Amino acid sequence: MQKIAIFGGTFNPPHMGHLRLVKSFEQQNGFDKILIIPTYTPPHKNSDQLASGFDRLQMCLLAFDAPNYEISDIEIKRGGKSYTSDTLKQLKEIYKDTSFHLIIGSDMFLTFHEWKNPQEIFDMCTICASVRDDDKTLEDLQKYAKEYFPNQADKLKIMLCDFEPLEVSSTQLRQMLANGQDVSHLVPKKVVEYINSRGLYNENNGAKY
Repeated sequence: MQKIAIFGGTFNPPHMGHLRLVKSFEQQNGFDKILIIPTYTPPHKNSDQLASGFDRLQMCLLAFDAPNYEISDIEIKRGGKSYTSDTLKQLKEIYKDTSFHLIIGSDMFLTFHEWKNPQEIFDMCTICASVRDDDKTLEDLQKYAKEYFPNQADKLKIMLCDFEPLEVSSTQLRQMLANGQDVSHLVPKKVVEYINSRGLYNENNGAKY
């Protein structure tokens, strides 16, 4: 049975924090493949300043360029709000005899009980969650898991890890880009070049190295 990790998000734009989170779980679990899936419309976030699906797919191709990474347009093609339960159902039709692992940060994990069909998601995959900022600790995640999903925690359907987070958000980066600030330490160089070439987020002040 192959082991596939799923990492979804708006990726508006993709940044080093995304890369660190995925690579940390990859090193620990040795996934056969990692699917990077940009959302069409995020159900949990305000979609203001959302770059086109095409642009976000292209930025993901540039950011996640290792051989075992695959950029999927499954949610872009489906359109509408991008619900993880719907995506997993589609993926299980495509990838037979596969163990799926869903990688999410602490911000998403701590609202998991509000997601659409969380029990269905657990039936189809293992949740891999890690802290993303200094405001939350591994103990916070463990407490949440035991409170809201005690059965899944006991059955090892929740994998919690305490990787050192890189505190950065796409919202913060878009503001920095709009102000013409240097984001080279937070965004892969090829992605910055793409943002400049397409005039994303601010047509007058491009990103700087």
